[in-house]
Amino acid sequence: VTASSESSEGPVENTQDGLTFDYWMPGTSGDATLTLTVGTHDYIAIAAHNCDDECDEVRVTVDGQQVMATENITDRSPIWLHPQQRDGDVTLTFANATSSLRVGVIYCGLLLQMQRTEWQGRAPLTHQVNENRVPSTSDTGQYLGQILTREFYTARPSFDHLESEWYRDNVPAFVRASQTQAFFYAWRPGDYPREIAYGWRTGQVKPNNTGPAGLMSMSFDFEGVSHEQ
Repeated sequence: VTASSESSEGPVENTQDGLTFDYWMPGTSGDATLTLTVGTHDYIAIAAHNCDDECDEVRVTVDGQQVMATENITDRSPIWLHPQQRDGDVTLTFANATSSLRVGVIYCGLLLQMQRTEWQGRAPLTHQVNENRVPSTSDTGQYLGQILTREFYTARPSFDHLESEWYRDNVPAFVRASQTQAFFYAWRPGDYPREIAYGWRTGQVKPNNTGPAGLMSMSFDFEGVSHEQ
């Protein structure tokens, strides 16, 4: 990964470590570009950013041809860009960026698109907010306020009726990668592009056979970073 500029406090390599507490900072104002040397890809995702305040939009160029751009970045939820599958280096242009722009995580590659969707009983991920709060009361029991120390998302993705051959061909690579790496989790991003989370799995992925047709089920526990903090 290379960038048009970087500050001494925010080298561009910070976008590739998967961590949300360190950032790339261009250090100058104007269009800031970041180029990823990748092969075949069908998504780009950005987390831990302040693009809502510090740039106008993010443009995606593949081998010199602009393929898409963001619209109306209004908050700090993950930015999800899903162009058609392409080959070639990807350049992200953060248009009219300020020197205070921060970008913590950028992923670019191939999606694991599940064979079946989640339907009944699925709760919108970014509405499953968990809070750690410290309330304060006086000696006489009067309410003195409270402090929010942490906010995060939890979910339990669950998928049924997966063909066993499809599972064996596609899921083990995700299981192994997610042992140590965080990932983006999206459900119907075309309809809900802001309901995407960046996080990690907290439990095991252990599939089960679900009937004589050889179909399989899988689920896992997920915990995600809240973009509000």
